[in-house]
Amino acid sequence: MTAITTAAGAVPLILSSGAGTETRAVIGTVVLTGVLVATVLTLFVVPVAYQLLARRTGSPGAVRRRLEAEMAVLVRKARLRRVPTMPLVRSAARGQPGPR
Repeated sequence: MTAITTAAGAVPLILSSGAGTETRAVIGTVVLTGVLVATVLTLFVVPVAYQLLARRTGSPGAVRRRLEAEMAVLVRKARLRRVPTMPLVRSAARGQPGPR
């Protein structure tokens, strides 16, 4: 909507006649071209670039599921080996749990 109104506002600058026409026509052309190029980039180029980049990555949900599956495998392996876990001890200085 903003791009349409800006482009429509630049058309009278381009088509006007009288004193200062040369300057206003150049400014109108620059504004109209800039708005049209920005709109085309926003509507077409950015989504295409995003799709090209997104092909190589997974969704956040897929990444989370893959990490959870890997963690489950690691936990199962640790349980089978019966790896002892580090007990938490109270820190002497603060009375808070801390690593040993």
